[in-house]
Amino acid sequence: MTSDQKIDALTSGMTSIIGRLSRLDTYAHAIPVDVAGEVDAVHYLRSQLTPAAYIPPAGGWAAQYKTIAWLVAQILESRIEGLVLELGGGVSTVWLGLALRRRGEGALVSLDHDDDYANKTRRGVEQQGLQSYVSVLHTPLATQEIRGESRVWYDLASLEVPDSSVGLLFVDGPPATSEPLARDPAFVMLRSKLRDGALVVLDDVDRPGEQQILENWTAAAASDGSTLSHIERLGRSVVLRFDAAQRNQTPPQSL
Repeated sequence: MTSDQKIDALTSGMTSIIGRLSRLDTYAHAIPVDVAGEVDAVHYLRSQLTPAAYIPPAGGWAAQYKTIAWLVAQILESRIEGLVLELGGGVSTVWLGLALRRRGEGALVSLDHDDDYANKTRRGVEQQGLQSYVSVLHTPLATQEIRGESRVWYDLASLEVPDSSVGLLFVDGPPATSEPLARDPAFVMLRSKLRDGALVVLDDVDRPGEQQILENWTAAAASDGSTLSHIERLGRSVVLRFDAAQRNQTPPQSL
């Protein structure tokens, strides 16, 4: 290696280190704000809902409380009409189920590819007595053709959800480890299930893959004349509004 090559390699290495340190500094400054926001969200949930049993804290890549609290508020204020469909359940399933019970109407269907985790979520639902409002389905991942590509995604053969019935689609699965852009098929595969004006929530949008998924969904919506409009950013989640194609058509001119 020549001297110039060594200098270039050293410069490249230093640039990489500086970039990582800068990101760590950004994260460190954001922690107090994130913690305060999570505490406020938990306080809101506890003030609005009364769990019958202990709900374990969310952790890891589970949805943040600020996302869960915002969705609970939408349910309690009747801004979400129709079915709630969740891809990847857990603590959020229980809190959303409690909100539906307090409102006195609605239903939630939660899909999980992992049988053990689905059973864990199901036990949490049963501990709260939410079986009338929440269904947890073990929905394995399967290789299937989606828009001409071989993809690994949920096998929806057992999902009985009418078209135009979903008022909230919460996408928190499958995990990114299942395949690149693992959550990308959600909009294409479930678009027909969405009501006009439905909310579509994608979690973990701080990851590059999810940023690409947002672009793909927007393009897919535009291709059939519908729209996905960004309306809220909640920590690691983004909230979109789905407007069906007929809303974007120009009314025919009278003769």
